Amino acid sequence: MFDQILELIKQWGSLAGIAACIAILINVFKELGWVKDGKAQAWSVVLNMAAMGAMIGLKVFLPEASIPAVDEKLKFVAEAIAVILGLVLQLGVSKASYEKALKGAPLIGKSFSLK
Repeated sequence: MFDQILELIKQWGSLAGIAACIAILINVFKELGWVKDGKAQAWSVVLNMAAMGAMIGLKVFLPEASIPAVDEKLKFVAEAIAVILGLVLQLGVSKASYEKALKGAPLIGKSFSLK
């Protein structure tokens, strides 16, 4: 049992999907105001320890579970969220840059919707 836990701890460093999901979760919490400036590292430690505990619990209660398979799914989720957040951010930046910098400029700042 102890050997299995040590093996899981060694494996932990290679689980990029879990790390990416934790990073995205912390950034979402920052945007919601739940994580204050300078506290992200503490949140990261807590969430990583909770995830490691969940991984150990999963292996104890469901030994046939594949941690790398779970990590692959979480990696996909993290990538999908990153793409969606990137798109949302791009749409916001495009609108803001038009309104702040381009609106009313000759040729490129013309609006045809007001006619």
